[in-house]
Amino acid sequence: MKFALQATLSFGLLALCLATSPVRWCTTSAEEQAKCTKLQQQCFGPQQSKDLPAFSCVRKTDPHDCIRAIKDTEADAFSIDGGLIFDASLMPYNLKPVVAEVYASGSGETIASYYAVAVVKKGKVSSLSDLRGKKSCHTGFGKSAGWNGPIGILLLKRLIEWAGAEIEPLEKAVARFFSAACVPGVKNEPDLCRLCKGKCDWNDPYAGYSGALECLLNGGGDVAFVKDATVLALSPEERSKLELLCDDDTKKPIEEYRNCFLARMSAHAVVARSVDGRADEIWALLSYALEQSSKHGQQACQLFGSPQGSPKDLLFKDSAVNLIKIPDLVDAFIYLGSQYYSAIQNLRRETPIADPTATEKIVLCAVGYVAVAVAKKKDVDITWNTLNGKKSCHTGVDRTAGWIVPMGLICGATNCSCKFDKFFSESCAPGSPPDSSFCKLCKGSGGEGGLSQKYKCKPNSNEIYNGYNGCFRCLLEAGDVAFVKHTTITDNTEGQNKPAWAGSYTPNDFVLLNVNGERCQYNEHERCGLANVPTHGVVTRPEIASRVRNVLLKQQIKFGSHGTDKDAFQMFHSDAKDSLFKDGTACLATPKEKTYQEYLGEQYMNSLEGFKKCLTSELLKACNFITDNL
Repeated sequence: MKFALQATLSFGLLALCLATSPVRWCTTSAEEQAKCTKLQQQCFGPQQSKDLPAFSCVRKTDPHDCIRAIKDTEADAFSIDGGLIFDASLMPYNLKPVVAEVYASGSGETIASYYAVAVVKKGKVSSLSDLRGKKSCHTGFGKSAGWNGPIGILLLKRLIEWAGAEIEPLEKAVARFFSAACVPGVKNEPDLCRLCKGKCDWNDPYAGYSGALECLLNGGGDVAFVKDATVLALSPEERSKLELLCDDDTKKPIEEYRNCFLARMSAHAVVARSVDGRADEIWALLSYALEQSSKHGQQACQLFGSPQGSPKDLLFKDSAVNLIKIPDLVDAFIYLGSQYYSAIQNLRRETPIADPTATEKIVLCAVGYVAVAVAKKKDVDITWNTLNGKKSCHTGVDRTAGWIVPMGLICGATNCSCKFDKFFSESCAPGSPPDSSFCKLCKGSGGEGGLSQKYKCKPNSNEIYNGYNGCFRCLLEAGDVAFVKHTTITDNTEGQNKPAWAGSYTPNDFVLLNVNGERCQYNEHERCGLANVPTHGVVTRPEIASRVRNVLLKQQIKFGSHGTDKDAFQMFHSDAKDSLFKDGTACLATPKEKTYQEYLGEQYMNSLEGFKKCLTSELLKACNFITDNL
């Protein structure tokens, strides 16, 4: 009893400590620590709402030290640029962006992105190709606008010659290209520190956006790699003495940065741990500070801007005007975008990446199936137009033939409110909430005991009505209509191995329901199907699509259904059902369609359009965030 009481008290104290521990902001300089402390005292002092966590500041030596501190729970958050977001997302850190900075664009809009630009003095450099042997100014090693963007472009254009990290560090190749540089934070490459005014560390006077520009203007540099806001902040007279280098080897005035940039980058973002990262608490504090700043001015809660005479961009970029919460599902890859993420990976590759070409002959497969609505022939009153109030069987929630296609068509035709449980009287749609009408027809494992109830309506094989065959069984035993694929009827009613539950049924005992109200023969799916649906497909990023395709097609030659080494390994068969590929896969084929809309087809896209307003996908929220803000 005593032990139990002590344990209870101990856990209670632990919970209390965790609940009241402050959100710790990581700083990397004395000036940042001073601003953070002022923010703690003036904005997050005793006067703040008791519903908010406390706020404190933790001093570390540099951004990578902060990343380690957050991983080790010595700190909780700080704001960094895209290159560091990439670093922070890797093992063993596993941090993720949780809040994005927002900037004012030249047109007055606010956006969570910026343009990386190459700035030169007028008449001094003719093009990007003319940069060899020049002196360069960078915001910092591994930074988006100051390193990853421009160096990635110069590598892509083959202006910088590099054999890969296995042969030599990238920094050495860059040092050969420029005659001198200032790259704050770089290690073991003196030529990349020759232009720096201080120690070539993260606090060098030429570090950051304003530092890199100062390096160009007064430090002997020929080019500065910064962002659009850095040069737009200059006076018209100062801007008139500068120009931009475009990636097509032309030049343009500063004001035309939208048509002359190296890359468009996602905004700096606050990062936190992916697990137990306190993202909601971090956002609660920052949104409180924004609210107080809006009400009482920057003197109350100065998140943005730096004191006169101090270094720029303390805690947040000086050009930031707002913050926006990033959806939970957005990780570093989604936030940075596939192109930029891949560009950083290419900067760090071990060896140059060849693009293999498959020269072997590949046997192409027919792809796709038809989603159909099936009813028993004897139920003559059931048509597509009389389904309201009937009992329905579905392969599973969010499954294509069993859910998205039929529910999308129903929703589009009836202008539904997404309350599908009001359309059918009873259903089995595995994956639905257990207490909903969409689980009433489900049977679990099929028995009468508690174990059967435990598995009822689960979206797996423990529910006997799950999947195509289970859905068809539901029609035979309990339902009025089943939404399956066109082969399901014959799969279960023909041949020597048809299941016992199918009894004496034959294909002719069933009809297909056409959306025009017609009842069709079981084999008229081409005319009476709900939608042509493509098979499962491999998806990847555009910039590596050909590489992935070639690797898979080559592996299929060895390990496919008719592969030369299929006895050693089989791509399309597994002990666990549908591992990597569907077990029924015959082969992989290159689709003729080039876009996802073409691949999915007009019928499927129409049903999806009708269903779109009912989707609650976290991934959709993440994609909308990227589309709307970056």
